[in-house]
Amino acid sequence: MKLVPRKYFLLFLAALLVVALAYMGFTLYNQRMTPKTSTTTYEKELQQMQNQSQSDGVDDIEKDLTETDLSDIDKELQDIETELNQATY
Repeated sequence: MKLVPRKYFLLFLAALLVVALAYMGFTLYNQRMTPKTSTTTYEKELQQMQNQSQSDGVDDIEKDLTETDLSDIDKELQDIETELNQATY
């Protein structure tokens, strides 16, 4: 059995590297170009706020207030306080 010369082996490795890099680049390009279909909770809440009525009527304002979910309004503040309390100086 004859061994492959070193020159051909290095050429093979270089070609394999080029193919791998091209595949990775193609995959990353496709991931960036495809739109994200899932929306986060933040985006859903933002869309809901933007969909509130433009009317100044009392009934419409009350309806908007009852539909607005304010249960987690201070969650981020609590998370920040927890992180600050855990920080060591």
